[in-house]
Amino acid sequence: MGMPRRRPRDDEYLLTGLLRHTVCDRNMSPAIGSGGSRIYVCRTGCPRVVVAAPLERTLLLRALIRAHMALYGIGRPGPILIAGLPGVREAGDGTEVSAEETRRWQGCPPLDRRGMLRAAFVRIDIDEYGKPRPVWRHRAEGSAGEGRGPA
Repeated sequence: MGMPRRRPRDDEYLLTGLLRHTVCDRNMSPAIGSGGSRIYVCRTGCPRVVVAAPLERTLLLRALIRAHMALYGIGRPGPILIAGLPGVREAGDGTEVSAEETRRWQGCPPLDRRGMLRAAFVRIDIDEYGKPRPVWRHRAEGSAGEGRGPA
């Protein structure tokens, strides 16, 4: 007799409400996988499953790096040359930090992992191959487009 399945608690899943399966165009939900592992599933009947822990770790690291960059200016490339003009940074290169983004990061307690992810990402699209495509909040704010950043 196997262990009874328990309903996953939302606080155990950092990406609840952020993951969207692009094939079904629906949000992915937390679930318990075989062996009790934490997973996210598409509840539309499609077989897409994403293991929670490695994806959460990777995205949290990206969020923390962005927060550090926004708050302390660490990791930003120096001024670059454009058309022979020194000290001009190319617009839209993803390194600009708005005052609003800085305020958002300042208001997020560093130990609030879920808050850090929500401060960093609008959503995370999971493509047909299971690869995450994060939509960065700072890029979505600064552009008229979707705000899709590199994975």
